[in-house]
Amino acid sequence: MVGHASLFSQMLSLVDRHRFERLVREHKAERGAKGFSCWSQFVSMMFCQLAQAKSLREIIDGLACCEGKLRHLGLEASPKRSTLSYANGRRPWQLFEALFYSILEVARASAPGKRLRFKKQAFQLRRHRRRASPGDVRLGKVSPDQGSHQVACAAGS
Repeated sequence: MVGHASLFSQMLSLVDRHRFERLVREHKAERGAKGFSCWSQFVSMMFCQLAQAKSLREIIDGLACCEGKLRHLGLEASPKRSTLSYANGRRPWQLFEALFYSILEVARASAPGKRLRFKKQAFQLRRHRRRASPGDVRLGKVSPDQGSHQVACAAGS
């Protein structure tokens, strides 16, 4: 048996699954879900960030390459493109915002002498409450201002 874990599984281990499930219940994020859990969506989007995927196809194909190892991450199989797109468009983003701030609290508690800084002020989620559609947001470059610009560009072309 292999005695080490991948970087991806180590990153996912930082997320307390009980806290994640509590946040899912608080935000009623899985209301009406039929098999594709919020955890599966989170793992897929975390893979997107680590792999610097720029499209849904890259995410799905990348996860499909790891098919045998997905069970260890909490996924039964690689999601379909349409399923991931639908979940990204319909699930409440507030769930993932709350998850970010809960992980940030844990990080601050474990390193009290360090200041955790971000290039953009925590994505400015607290001040800007615009809900983006799946076509608005470029994967890996989430910015509220980009979404409105992309909508305008898409409408103009």
